[in-house]
Amino acid sequence: MTMDRPCPIIFDLDGTLIDSAPDIHACVNAVLRQHQIAPLPLARVRSFIGGGVELLWTRIIAACGIEPVHRPALIAAFMARYHDATALTRLFPGVIEAVGRLADAGHPLGICTNKPMGPTRRVLQHFALDRLFSCRCRRGQPAAAQARPRALAPGPANAGRGGECTPCALCR
Repeated sequence: MTMDRPCPIIFDLDGTLIDSAPDIHACVNAVLRQHQIAPLPLARVRSFIGGGVELLWTRIIAACGIEPVHRPALIAAFMARYHDATALTRLFPGVIEAVGRLADAGHPLGICTNKPMGPTRRVLQHFALDRLFSCRCRRGQPAAAQARPRALAPGPANAGRGGECTPCALCR
């Protein structure tokens, strides 16, 4: 089998290209403090990450003994902060170089993530990666064709393998 053009490569974002847990932690704790709830340590919040914002807050509410009726207000307060939270997010070593080489070789690059699209765009812009990724799919939305994440160690060694997304039309 020969390829006429380089194949699309789809990356998971959090835990593959970036570590945004410190920003998520800061936003979570700001919301908890706003509601007079004791803050959580980074390791605890990190253990709740994976599956998107809704699941994150389901886990936090259960761990903190918060009445579920407060969930919409907590999520709204979190998203107001999280949308632009990039100050504590870090790229894993080698990401810029690896992604740049793939883009230079002509591979269409995409992101498939549980992160909401606003924060995804913002973090890609923050690291000047937005120009390299023609496709940004959110798991559970039609363009993502239902990603099924697999358990892999975080970091660039697993880039492109963090989940199974069907490329959207921009990546095909």
